[in-house]
Amino acid sequence: MIIDWLSFTVGVEPTEYEQALLDQATTSLLALTPEFVKFMLSLERKQASPRRPYAVAWAYDDIRLFTGININHALIEVSGKGCEALRTIGVLDTLIEQVKSRATRIDIAFDLLGVSPDEIVSAGYSGRFRTHSRIGSDTGVTHYIGSPKSERYARVYKYAAPHPRSNLCRIEVVHKKRYAKILAFAIAKHGLTQAGLSALASYEFTHPSVPLTEDDVLGTVSIIKGSQQTLRWLLVQVAPAFKRLVKDGTITNPDEFIKKHFLPESHYLPSAYREVEPPKGEAT
Repeated sequence: MIIDWLSFTVGVEPTEYEQALLDQATTSLLALTPEFVKFMLSLERKQASPRRPYAVAWAYDDIRLFTGININHALIEVSGKGCEALRTIGVLDTLIEQVKSRATRIDIAFDLLGVSPDEIVSAGYSGRFRTHSRIGSDTGVTHYIGSPKSERYARVYKYAAPHPRSNLCRIEVVHKKRYAKILAFAIAKHGLTQAGLSALASYEFTHPSVPLTEDDVLGTVSIIKGSQQTLRWLLVQVAPAFKRLVKDGTITNPDEFIKKHFLPESHYLPSAYREVEPPKGEAT
């Protein structure tokens, strides 16, 4: 689970001079979040394409700053790659705390292995979200649960090969405006895992691959190959399903089930065949 998009605003005084707008935005940011500004200013600045209602835009790699002559604020957008960079240098958590009352959009992403968007959506979700659309192309499949024009919706998508993430199905829960602020305060108070699971739970996805508890969440799956990919698949997909089957009584003896279906014979033969008998209760 990761934060995959963050937008927030800072105040500026309207002026007709672009450089003055940039200077004001930088000053406001510096007072609010100096660590973020230090990172942003270390990147190359380029003129970017503005969009309504903003007439001025600058790009700092994966960070965008928008403002305008008759607008009393600047909008800062940090894309998924930008969030990853901030996570790497340990700034993202602090930034959420510093801008929680100014947040305008936050996306939280969950990656799943061994399942498709069609399977996730067809298994069922909350009837409160009445708008649903599916977009398929040569590049992949995307489902929208809720309207992309609303303040809260989910995307369930998967890239087609040869995209490097074609083995992953991603669920992104998007929160805008007041929902973004609510989520930012929840992350700051309770942590990303608890706040993210709460946000995801509102969609009531019923597919067993969708995480329901903290035990089900291991973070966003990295692009890995071979035995490491198999291990991650076991942890992310098989383990949560196994826990549910034990809890509902379908699997009545989990120890015997694991011995029979998962372990090689050398792990459950009598101790005479083993160099060391592990203490009772410890995993073998």
